[in-house]
Amino acid sequence: MIITQDSVISVLNSLIEICRDGENGYRAAANRVQDMDLRSRLQNHSREKSQFASELRRELRGIGGDPEDSGREFAALYHRGWINEKPAELFGDDDEAILYECERGEEEAKKAYEEALKRGLIGDTYFLVEQQYARTKETQDRMKSMVATLENFLGREP
Repeated sequence: MIITQDSVISVLNSLIEICRDGENGYRAAANRVQDMDLRSRLQNHSREKSQFASELRRELRGIGGDPEDSGREFAALYHRGWINEKPAELFGDDDEAILYECERGEEEAKKAYEEALKRGLIGDTYFLVEQQYARTKETQDRMKSMVATLENFLGREP
């Protein structure tokens, strides 16, 4: 499959937005959890997503593109508020509920990376996206494990 420069620019801009969503979501989650160790982990994930976005912006500029400042479609706008906008009485405001939302957000990011890798990226761009995808999968796996551990600790079925 041959991919045009415009398509590569579009893919990278989408991934940048997803990384910004994750950065903001993890930051908001860190501000709401009670457990200090979990707060630190979520802050680290926020910084990692910020780093991903910076790497993607650098790659985008390197191929002659400009990062977009505008958001994506409605679903992304909804997801962007995945922690801040959900009322505690509806979705819970405990560490378990927040952690579950983080895992769900990471699943969405993983899917976006999978789609990007199917688009026919080449060279350094493909390598960068593939590396970030692998790290995103690792983060999602850790989130799943933390949710399961917390559920087991609380005596619930995962």
